[in-house]
Amino acid sequence: MTDITVSVLRDAIENDVAGRLTTDGRVFIAADDLEAATGWHLDRPGLCQGEICVPTPLAATAIDAGEVDLASVAGALRLPQATWVDAFAPRAVTAWGRSADDVAMLNGGRSAPDVTLPTLDGNEMAVLEQDGRKRLLLALASW
Repeated sequence: MTDITVSVLRDAIENDVAGRLTTDGRVFIAADDLEAATGWHLDRPGLCQGEICVPTPLAATAIDAGEVDLASVAGALRLPQATWVDAFAPRAVTAWGRSADDVAMLNGGRSAPDVTLPTLDGNEMAVLEQDGRKRLLLALASW
């Protein structure tokens, strides 16, 4: 296991905490750092944020172990999550999205905008042609 710095991105906020990277690519942070990193804390009934608690067996195990796997936390909260591990520095970035229920509520039931984007093979794809399927738009910049 390797000691790393973990940047947690959630709701346009970035929090850096100390963590560990396992040989199978999982990212762990101290249970005590979970609330500072994500806004959620561990309690015996589950993961809690304010008055909301999500029951999960993960909580008791993580409290006893003193650390938590960030992908397991995101999964327990039903939040999309992606992690990137820097191959050249002891660093990982994990980004958490909003739940599907939150997005539907914010969108008021509306569909994605009708845009056409180029694909990797040079063709074009209209977003609305993918209706009924989950979509992930990943944008990268080299700067």
